[in-house]
Amino acid sequence: MLEKYFIVFIVNYILLVITKLIFSFYLGFNDIYAVFWGYKFDFAVSGFVALVVMLFSFSKLLSKSLFVGLTTLFFFIQIADILYYSEAQRHIGYEIADFFVDLIPLMQTDVATLIHTQNI
Repeated sequence: MLEKYFIVFIVNYILLVITKLIFSFYLGFNDIYAVFWGYKFDFAVSGFVALVVMLFSFSKLLSKSLFVGLTTLFFFIQIADILYYSEAQRHIGYEIADFFVDLIPLMQTDVATLIHTQNI
C-alpha cells in the first residue's frame, strides 16, 4: 500500500518537473535553478494527489480514475500557466490571489446593485 503511494507521488513529481523544464525552455530561461525553485510546492501537490488516490484505494477503478484525472488536471494547469506567463509575464497564482482580494468588495457592489435595481 505504501509502495503505491510513493509510485503516485513520484510520477506526479516527475510530471511537474517536466512541465517546469518545458516552462523554462519555452520561455528561454537557461537557469536550471528556476526549475527547482518551487520544489516544496511540487512535493505538496504530489503528496495531495497521492493522498487522495490512497483514500479511495478501496475501489481500483475510482483510484485509477482519480490518479489519471488529478494528474491530468495539474498537468494542464501547469501548461496554462506557461502560456499565461508568456503573454502576461505573471503567473496564474497572482491572478487567483487578486481574485480573493477583490472578492468581498465585488460581492458588496453586486448586492448594492441588486438592492438598487429591485428597489428594496
